[in-house]
Amino acid sequence: MDLFYYIFLSIVYLLTMHLALSTTREFHFFEAISLFSLGGFIGSSLDSYITGFVFAVVMHLIFWNKGAD
Repeated sequence: MDLFYYIFLSIVYLLTMHLALSTTREFHFFEAISLFSLGGFIGSSLDSYITGFVFAVVMHLIFWNKGAD
């Protein structure tokens, strides 16, 4: 997986989460962009973008709140 596919998968994932699953304005889009930028940096450091993508998705799911509180 190279950088192009990482960016493509990240955009598809973020748009899916934002448009399909987010029902409130509590999505914290800047936080998601920051996590995926960090995931891209980790992927380039380890020479495995799939590892960075998995890291970013897991961290996004951990920190994502649905605005219930």
